[in-house]
Amino acid sequence: MPEDTNNHNLNRPDKGQKNWGDDLNQNFSDLDTALKNISQDGETFSPEWQSVTKRLTLPDLSDDPTEWLADQTPIGLYSDPDGLATGNIKNSGNPDIVAADNGMQNVYWFENRGHGRPENFQRHHIANGFTEIEGLAAGDLRLGGDGRENNIVICDQGAGELIVASPDAGQQPWGSWTTAVLDSSAPNIQTAMIADVDGDGETDIIYAYEGSGSGSGGGLLVGKWRRDGH
Repeated sequence: MPEDTNNHNLNRPDKGQKNWGDDLNQNFSDLDTALKNISQDGETFSPEWQSVTKRLTLPDLSDDPTEWLADQTPIGLYSDPDGLATGNIKNSGNPDIVAADNGMQNVYWFENRGHGRPENFQRHHIANGFTEIEGLAAGDLRLGGDGRENNIVICDQGAGELIVASPDAGQQPWGSWTTAVLDSSAPNIQTAMIADVDGDGETDIIYAYEGSGSGSGGGLLVGKWRRDGH
């Protein structure tokens, strides 16, 4: 090691020294101490990420879970609910909610009529007749897209199908809907998302299925399906 190297008062083993592990470990300990005791006096080592560390400091969180759930109010009580998504379904700018009710084999969307308060959500029916819904996604799958996130992707785990539901032509989302099977060979399908993963300006469907009960034959896929017009 060059003699003029700035070692910041760290140990430097002598040339040919064999038992240099203790000196090295002491260096690590000294560095840890320096980093934990960063000062503002301009003398103690002050790295570039000091301000970032301050911005990432978490607030004081309560250990009492009842304080987190103080405003918990159900917007719907269902049998075996599974699958949950949000989207601008009504195109009002307020995030609406999509949920599945496996007990009755239904999918609903809850219209957010303002402020996100439970009493301001109104339930609308999308479709029924599913086997076992595991996941949902909401987005805009139209050619060109118009921002209405009322194409609902449904993962029917029991049937092994990827399904999309869309409002009928000329219908508002609180009217009638039609479903179509996009992939009938997705055994034990688990989840789906809607995003433009290839950057072509059109949204894609990303979905994953387990395959057989042992987990073999599963897959993660990106699919492109488009619905022109409505």
